[in-house]
Amino acid sequence: MRFILFVLFSLCILGHARVLRFNGPDIHAALIALADNDTLMVAKGVHKMPSGSGWIETKKNIAIISKDGPGCAIIEGGGRNSAKDILAFNQCKNILVEGIELRNGGSNQIRINGCDSVTIKNCYVHTSFAQGDGIRVTRYNDSTSSSNITIEACIVRTSGDPKDEYHGMFEEPIVFQYTHTAVVRDCWIFNMGKTGNQLSYCKANSKNIAHERCVFGPQSPLAWDPAVGGGVSEIASGWSVEQETIRNCLFINCISGAIGAFGIKGYYIYNNTFINCAGGNNESPPCLGVIHVKDGGGVAKNSADLFIFNNVFYSDQGKDAHIFCTQGVDAGAVEHGNNLYCNKNAPLHAFAGYDPVQERNCVLKDPYTGKQLAFSIPAIDSTWNWKRLDSLKKAIIAMYAPLPSSPVIDKGPVPRKRCVWILRTTLPRDLVQKPTKLISALTRCNETYQDLSVNAFSWAKQGAAMELSPPLKTRSLDCARAIADWLCAIQAPAVGEYFPPVGYFPFLIHPDGTEKPPAQNWNYAFASMALLGAYKTFKDPRYERAALYMGRYMKSLQILDPFHGDNYGAIREVTPYTPWCYTRDTLSVAWAFIELYRHTKDPEYLERARLWGEWFLKKGCDEDGWPYWGHEFEPLFDAVKPWPQMCNDVQGSFQGGSLNFLYQMFKETGDNKWIGEPFTRIAGHFIKYIQYPSGFYGPIVRATKQPAEQDPQGGLHRANDDLGTLGLLCAYKISGNKAYLASIEKYLKAVFDAQWEDGRFEESVACIPVVMNVLFEGRQVLPQTPMKEGAVEKALNALFNAQSDGRFNPRMSGGILEYGAEHKAMPLPGGKSYVCARSSCYALIVLPKLAAGSGDYLKA
Repeated sequence: MRFILFVLFSLCILGHARVLRFNGPDIHAALIALADNDTLMVAKGVHKMPSGSGWIETKKNIAIISKDGPGCAIIEGGGRNSAKDILAFNQCKNILVEGIELRNGGSNQIRINGCDSVTIKNCYVHTSFAQGDGIRVTRYNDSTSSSNITIEACIVRTSGDPKDEYHGMFEEPIVFQYTHTAVVRDCWIFNMGKTGNQLSYCKANSKNIAHERCVFGPQSPLAWDPAVGGGVSEIASGWSVEQETIRNCLFINCISGAIGAFGIKGYYIYNNTFINCAGGNNESPPCLGVIHVKDGGGVAKNSADLFIFNNVFYSDQGKDAHIFCTQGVDAGAVEHGNNLYCNKNAPLHAFAGYDPVQERNCVLKDPYTGKQLAFSIPAIDSTWNWKRLDSLKKAIIAMYAPLPSSPVIDKGPVPRKRCVWILRTTLPRDLVQKPTKLISALTRCNETYQDLSVNAFSWAKQGAAMELSPPLKTRSLDCARAIADWLCAIQAPAVGEYFPPVGYFPFLIHPDGTEKPPAQNWNYAFASMALLGAYKTFKDPRYERAALYMGRYMKSLQILDPFHGDNYGAIREVTPYTPWCYTRDTLSVAWAFIELYRHTKDPEYLERARLWGEWFLKKGCDEDGWPYWGHEFEPLFDAVKPWPQMCNDVQGSFQGGSLNFLYQMFKETGDNKWIGEPFTRIAGHFIKYIQYPSGFYGPIVRATKQPAEQDPQGGLHRANDDLGTLGLLCAYKISGNKAYLASIEKYLKAVFDAQWEDGRFEESVACIPVVMNVLFEGRQVLPQTPMKEGAVEKALNALFNAQSDGRFNPRMSGGILEYGAEHKAMPLPGGKSYVCARSSCYALIVLPKLAAGSGDYLKA
């Protein structure tokens, strides 16, 4: 079909990719003519589709983008009489719709049928007709489900025809049917006028659906169901919905309730704020249930496994309120705690065993004392675009942010480190609410409740296969993103050619503002891997840029001059003129060079790794083949004596991690010398001499091969084995020798047997991601590790709770407090209340791997 009159083809041919620039007015032909790998850049203006739909069939790698920014390009459907979707994707993969306003569809504005990996971002989707929805995600021809759907930073509402209340009452902004894995993030979803029911509706055999950092409301005055629902389906058996998460959201004026469960199993509701919800009248339940459980008509009438924690429930309507209610069905295994309740001038009622007043660690206070909540949403007509609505959304968020002195909950299984719906990286600084503390918990700030009694990893009947539960997935990714932001914030910027420490960052940051010592070479190594992983997970170019700056800094540490011939290829410890190194630390830099080569394809990085490897094989090991503690290249500066700590009479347990570099060099080059005798000697020595009878690894005296009387590092690498067991997994893959697996099993048993009540394995939390990583990497070959129920959840929660909120020093915000959550409420004596690059970088590498499968680093 020819549509040259409608489309200005400005083609950039990159392989098979095309970039097409469109400036209207009829976009229908351009949409249906898209081929694989096409990007359609839509110019500013209104582009009408008077007939037909933009149906796109079995395509992959398609992008439809507003060229001039969000809300500038408008695609307008045929209205009430067209009965057509505006955009429909059938069995497509890797689709992006960004910045488009879609309006006046005769049915759905966007329909996704049996697609995989679809992102709808920065779009304004509104005004559907004929019972159409804003965004409808479902299966294709009763067979292929949709999966991996992301709806991000969108404004979505319906209300197509306020005069047609009967048909309009079935219109919903977002619907998920037969959808597996989806997230709705940073959106505002509401209805204006008298039409529409629920705001986001999950049903019909959907699984793993998350809503996070969204604003819901207002809701149509004629709505009869809660704003966000899970359930109701045409399926013949099983649960209507499994595993739905609602977290860090704001619900305002949802008169028929905020959250509904209609035959759902696994509902995780935490860190939300509910304002004047379920206050439509003064009748008894079910009308006043903020969280509402009923029979929605599906085969699974009851609901089970609801977890309700760390929420704020507030109403100033002066009406009786039920926070939770059931209607003719059962709600099995409902757990709740650590919530704040305020129903001004009216009572809170108990129902179905849910009594807010008797709840463990509840707070019955006004979170808005002294703050006027006089805010009304103006009439929204056709002059409102995405940008204007997004500003209004931020104003709503600011209005309902509790005051700094408010009793907002700061503990529990998912602590509220900030005002719950605010994402630190996207909202203006003046809207970010500083953290507050739970009034009654100041003396118990490090206590963590394990009320999310779902296994973090699915062990049963799966050997060592592992799968994070939905709450832990979202929390893992939030924690990781905050660490990545922290690393970018503390890194020395590239401010010009005359600023030497570009890429530099401190190893420790203290509450008093002290930032020392500076990062050592291995800190840059793991930070660069962590940030490259964060870039692949979150697609934020800041993370990649920061990692590459670190790569350039690490290159400056390598000795490549003719005056150090014996140490050619070696790497200095801290700066380009540091006269010494620790062997294991520099190995990490060479390992990072391999990963930087894989990411950039720049052969210089691989050559630098090879040069270091040649130096290591020639000078790095003693007569046993075990790496030396360290090396001096030149006389030490007087100022550093008696440091560095050169203990070459001791064989350190941390050297077991050397196996990883050798294995990765073999994988990248195919040269067997990297896994030859030096490799096998290190692996054999590690399990024969370095592993203690207890199962832990520890230092030994080089001459006697007996455990060192005193560990020069004070047990630093006891539970944190410095990736030695990861190296043993590499050795097993090369040799098939099960003695290596047996050594790992012995170590893991020792670690979990020693686990603290708060989830840690020792005082430092740095070992937690290290242990989780070897569990994950060994999941196919290691037998099930004996551990107490909930042991993994407790460990991860201990790591999450140790993330600093920056209350004493903003430069600490997002970093991990090396010695745990007890240092979070106030600096403690002993000088350990600092955030540290060690625990932070390990966590940033491992958490996205566990939560999102972003596992390119620290692999076996």
